[in-house]
Amino acid sequence: MSTSTRTPSPWAPTSTSGSTPTPLRSSPKTLSDYWHLIERYVKPHIGGMRLQSVRPARITKLYRDLISSGGRSGRGLSPRTACAA
Repeated sequence: MSTSTRTPSPWAPTSTSGSTPTPLRSSPKTLSDYWHLIERYVKPHIGGMRLQSVRPARITKLYRDLISSGGRSGRGLSPRTACAA
């Protein structure tokens, strides 16, 4: 599915520099990479939560989980990959 036909999601990469969030102005490849990171690493951990209920402690736990066992076969991700997610 191309990034241009995806349904908007509260997990979609956006810019909040203004009063209304707007999609980031990035290349299609960059947006595709963002979607991949969200689908593979973020949604399995917190994708079922309402965005308003995600607190800093939950994000910290997400990073900790990704670094300890978030990769293939339960191996940890590198801190750089976890941070990118």
